[in-house]
Amino acid sequence: MARIRDITSTEKLLNVIRSRKEEPPSPAAVPEPQSRKRDLSHFTIPHLPMLISLKKKATVGIDIGHDYLRMVRAVRNYDGSWRILDQRKLALPPKTTRETPEFSAFLKASLASFCGSPKQTNLWATISTSKVDVRHIRVPRVSKKQLGNVVYWTAKKETPFDERELIFDFESQGELIEQGIPKLAVMVYMAPRQEIDDLKLQFSRIGWPLTGISIPPFSVQNLFRTGWMPTQEGTIASLFIGNDFSRIDIYADGNLVMTRGIKAGLSSMLESLVDRFNELTTDPATPASLTLEQSRKIVRSLIPDTPPLEKTEFG
Repeated sequence: MARIRDITSTEKLLNVIRSRKEEPPSPAAVPEPQSRKRDLSHFTIPHLPMLISLKKKATVGIDIGHDYLRMVRAVRNYDGSWRILDQRKLALPPKTTRETPEFSAFLKASLASFCGSPKQTNLWATISTSKVDVRHIRVPRVSKKQLGNVVYWTAKKETPFDERELIFDFESQGELIEQGIPKLAVMVYMAPRQEIDDLKLQFSRIGWPLTGISIPPFSVQNLFRTGWMPTQEGTIASLFIGNDFSRIDIYADGNLVMTRGIKAGLSSMLESLVDRFNELTTDPATPASLTLEQSRKIVRSLIPDTPPLEKTEFG
């Protein structure tokens, strides 16, 4: 099982978004993945673990949803493991979009209250998985020096894309045998440059620059790879239900091996619930109709950390 420093899915994307100049790959030669330097940040003095850990930056993950802002703060222990320090869930200001000064003020105040100082925080944010194209391809087994070019042109042939609009990167997921021929399984992903730039700008404007950007399936993959969530044997399926779309992710041996979007989410479920309930309701003592807001409250009451319904409410 890989350690956190071995995970490259978001590390390589981070290297791209942090660079000041982003040029598309040349048709003649695609830039090869840079070899990672030895990470000395994990060196600790065995007899002074608390002294060392106090000097380390905390890593904060932030997710801006439709209704809530969720944050988790963690630090790496002296033995290399991770420890969660705090977590928080805040309701977003009502009727406030992300582009408004009011939302920026709310975000800045929330980060300051939760994280303290930007200088002591590595801040990671997520973007919607629906904005990122994740695919899995098979390529011939080649040398590490040739791998970048082989993956790039194979992906380009199967799914043409414009490097001026998308950031392209990949991760090798090991060898396999296909019809008796050894090959490499590779996960490739393409993220929209404009989406990345807009998110970076939003945080930099309030004085909280981002360290990196990821998507939820990669975050779950990290949990499996670091042992925070047991993988057991076989495959694991994860179902996410969003407001306007849903997604199913499949993991095997800690690797994300498939992700698929579904054009149906909570909104369509609530509409069906309302239509069907009102169609079948014939009791004169029951109010004339169930509303969308009432149906939303019914569904949310099924979530463990949500207050249950009152006896006088629908559901």
